[in-house]
Amino acid sequence: SFAYAEIAGLFPNKSGGASVYGAIAWIRYGKILAPISVWCNWFGWSPVVAIGTGLSAGYILSMFDSNSLVKTWQFKILSLDFIKTDLSLRIDSTFFIAAILMLIVFAVQHRGILSAARIQMIFAISSLLPLFILGIIPLFMGKVHSKNFKPFVPLMRDTITNNITTGSWDRAGITLFSGGMFIAGWSTYAFETA
Repeated sequence: SFAYAEIAGLFPNKSGGASVYGAIAWIRYGKILAPISVWCNWFGWSPVVAIGTGLSAGYILSMFDSNSLVKTWQFKILSLDFIKTDLSLRIDSTFFIAAILMLIVFAVQHRGILSAARIQMIFAISSLLPLFILGIIPLFMGKVHSKNFKPFVPLMRDTITNNITTGSWDRAGITLFSGGMFIAGWSTYAFETA
């Protein structure tokens, strides 16, 4: 986003992204808070990198036949039969593809914010353009019916009959809607890691 690009411009010789910006913001309150801020940031985001590249490797492997060597190859490191039968610690092609993807991401980010921003723009356009087209086609074909949007109010549970009914945009309805948006926004890292 432009906000991070603006902040990054203030520190042209520092790498680390948001963790560095947080550390600089906390340092005036105590020198111990800055490294704790950096550590907490990376403690939270390190699994995201591993999970994201692992999922991407799985998607790449789904393009291969299930009996192909790429999908069946594995190297057993340690047998864990003492925990559960046929349980083992092993490396397979998913590990290597994920490692290559991590190195590619590192290489892009290591080149600087301008290079990363250009690649991010290419990915954003290539993913949002099909969604935009799929969203706009029904409008031109007349397939959007206004009755599907009425009544546009939050749902509520009737305390007497215990049935779900249409609510209203009163204080309770706005609170319910805001709570739902809060849960949806904070239940995943997807928005920030995209």
